[in-house]
Amino acid sequence: GAGGGLDTLGIARSRPAATLREAIAVIRSLLAGERTTFDGEVFALSDAGLDFPPPGPVPIYLAGRGPRILRLAGEVADGAVIGGFATEPGLTYALDLIAAGERAAGRQPGTVDRLAWLYTCVSDDVAAARAAVAPMVVASLITSRPILGRLGIVLPDRLADRLEATGWRYPTLSPAEASELVPDEILDAFSLHGTPATCRERLTQVHALGIDHMAFVPFPAEGDTLDRLTQRIATEVVGTGQTLPAGPP
Repeated sequence: GAGGGLDTLGIARSRPAATLREAIAVIRSLLAGERTTFDGEVFALSDAGLDFPPPGPVPIYLAGRGPRILRLAGEVADGAVIGGFATEPGLTYALDLIAAGERAAGRQPGTVDRLAWLYTCVSDDVAAARAAVAPMVVASLITSRPILGRLGIVLPDRLADRLEATGWRYPTLSPAEASELVPDEILDAFSLHGTPATCRERLTQVHALGIDHMAFVPFPAEGDTLDRLTQRIATEVVGTGQTLPAGPP
């Protein structure tokens, strides 16, 4: 993906779609075991190659939520990681762009694997689940600012004023502040949260829209642990019936 926070490292995030298109071409050539000469607008290689045997076909997934990156995923990637959308408007917007990229490249519909990246908190305490994901939802609003209109997202005045006052920089809101500022419809649009039954129902809706796979980004509720949350996602939401090995303390 194009990444974020690169300005902190002194790296200009310019022309992300062109950069990613060239990067994928170069990576594919190298992973095919080829000696690669490439003279692009961003990258230049002269007779480059890997110093180890390529491990075989490696699928390349492109992650994003902006229109150019999602369309590019449809054109050149093996899979698309759709960043942070959890309801029909956002996912349909993303899936339509991926499909447009497939058509533009002459690929068969459904060539690209579709994966939803879901900010998730499962808790019997609905308010605690809201608070756990709310700061990440605010961050998603900031990074999605150019496309909020396309998603049908209208910020309430208090939230809009708060973001304007901070220059739309990465938020430092506490979970309680973020939860209080973000209304339910926006919280739902960018996260999966609530009781196991609620999350399971919403996950079924996500899958029915045409999503092949889900990646859960877990945010434990206050007083919960990452281990317990991942167990609940696996056994009570996804319903594998399996107990996961405990992670490090």
